[in-house]
Amino acid sequence: MPVASEVGLLRADALLGKGDLDAALPHYRAYLGKSGHPPRWVEVSLKVARALLQKPSEEHAEEAIGFARRVLYEAPSGAGNGEAKAIETDALGSLPFPRRKAFETPSQDDLLSQAKRQLDAGQSREALRTTDGLIADARAQAPGDLGCGAWMVRAEALARLKKKPEAEGGFGTAIERCAGTPRRVEALWHGGKASARNGQHGEAIRRYGLLEQEFPTHRLADDARLKSALAARELGDEVRFTQMLTKMPDDYPQGDMTTDGLFELALARMTKRDWAGAVAPLERALGRAPRERVYYAAGRLPYYLGRARLETGALDQGKELLASVIRDYPLSFYMSLAYARLADKDRAAADRALDEALAREGATAPSPPPKSAAFGKTEFLRALALARQGESRLARIELDRLGVGARTAPPEVLWASALLFSRAGSPKEAHQILRTATNTIPAGRAELTDWTDHYPAGNWRSAWEIAFPRPYAPVVAAEATRSGIPESLAYAIMREESAFDPRVVSSAAAVGLMQLIVPTAQRMAKPLKLKGDAESLKRPEINIALGCRYLSILRAKFQDNPLLAIPGYNAGGGKPKDWVDERPNEDFDLWVEQIPYEETRLYTKRVMTSMSAYDFLYGKGKSSETLAAPLWASPAARGKMAATAP
Repeated sequence: MPVASEVGLLRADALLGKGDLDAALPHYRAYLGKSGHPPRWVEVSLKVARALLQKPSEEHAEEAIGFARRVLYEAPSGAGNGEAKAIETDALGSLPFPRRKAFETPSQDDLLSQAKRQLDAGQSREALRTTDGLIADARAQAPGDLGCGAWMVRAEALARLKKKPEAEGGFGTAIERCAGTPRRVEALWHGGKASARNGQHGEAIRRYGLLEQEFPTHRLADDARLKSALAARELGDEVRFTQMLTKMPDDYPQGDMTTDGLFELALARMTKRDWAGAVAPLERALGRAPRERVYYAAGRLPYYLGRARLETGALDQGKELLASVIRDYPLSFYMSLAYARLADKDRAAADRALDEALAREGATAPSPPPKSAAFGKTEFLRALALARQGESRLARIELDRLGVGARTAPPEVLWASALLFSRAGSPKEAHQILRTATNTIPAGRAELTDWTDHYPAGNWRSAWEIAFPRPYAPVVAAEATRSGIPESLAYAIMREESAFDPRVVSSAAAVGLMQLIVPTAQRMAKPLKLKGDAESLKRPEINIALGCRYLSILRAKFQDNPLLAIPGYNAGGGKPKDWVDERPNEDFDLWVEQIPYEETRLYTKRVMTSMSAYDFLYGKGKSSETLAAPLWASPAARGKMAATAP
């Protein structure tokens, strides 16, 4: 929270504590009137609404209704809703009938806020119903904010309900209704994606083209160029695909997606075994982004450039590039691939690169975090006392007042909070603070990424242990052994699926630590004589047992490459086999890059990254399954094809 806002809020609280509501209100209004939602807006809105009702007047009642409805319509699902509804009811009851009647029917703005909140809460069908009346009203009006907002919510709700044609049409209407508003760029962007998902790649190109034409300096313009090129490739227009991506660095020299565009250009050539043709775009991309940080790209460019050098006969250059990935991108997805591929060529060189990196870390230590004035604040001291008493949830509330949840706290406060929870026996809360998939850090936000540049050796190990904890260790050890799967895989799946929250339920009704749906759980439960209902899945010992058994069944389907169980866990057990059958002779690295579902592709990289970390921290080290990843997606299929080749 910016200092000025914090001071204003403290002044308002002090004035309200003295009973001077009139003097406090301007400060509260200034805080709550800021664009977006300041960190404590729900709590402050309810506090002010209650205070207004304690000094009855019609004006105070109406303002209290406004604050309560903002919480009802805009707050995250369940946050203060009961109290907000009670305040609204009390405030309405205090108004005379003529004034109360005007408030009993929600305004169009209220309904739009409610629809947005329902969408955010995963209540897509409810959001559709809420937009019905808004759509009818908007049709009679010229394009503008109401129709734009209503159709954007409606189209997104249809998309989440997997109604692809209806969603594409809905975004088409949103594009029209958003004409002249700031949200038209957003409508064009989501409309392009909806068309692509519906297989209408020509329309996707048209919508993305309009975005580039109308908003050439917008942050989404280069994203639209990349998506347009991919849509052109889907239409079989390789010339257009190549032209669009080749021109991308010149058209968008500052674009944050230009590196991805160059990589897609290189990938298209690598999958055709044109390794020489991939060198130029890879070198150009590496020159633009010498160090990518985001998990799905960390080490990607030097890894594939190393591969290209090996494939084109420049063995020394290729081996050195792979070794640099091992040294510089600790336990990343591409570090695992680099180790496996370099070890296949020269095991001693792979081991040497890793040993050198570990020795380097052992000789250094992280700088101690600087002291912060926040450490003396009441909120931090209360959090410290609560954490020591095992009240991690209450401690987190206090730390969130300092900006930990919103990631606006200084890095030293984030580090201290992670250490606090770790030492207090709350690994879930500790690791969430260090979780990061950040590529660029948004203004005003802090991310703890420096530890990912170092191997877990020496004093750096503690940060990795916080980021990759082992809750429920006895249960995981027993069930992984019983199911014959690596413990590292069980932890990696839990970390990705639930962030170790045993009671979480997804919008798809997946439950618990390993996010199992009830039908799958019941199939797994029967031979183990366990319960597989939704409530039982919230018990760690049951969820872990059933999740491990399911992973063992998936791995049995891919005995020559059990890592294929990872995309199977996300996309469905049969999908990896289908994709292998489509590309039976594909290299494993290129196979992963071409997983058709983006969610599954990124999921596979995240889980493999976590698996490497768990193995390295607590288990097999260099003999990790990920560091020994097969060079081909299906070694057995590859072998059969080689045996039958003329």
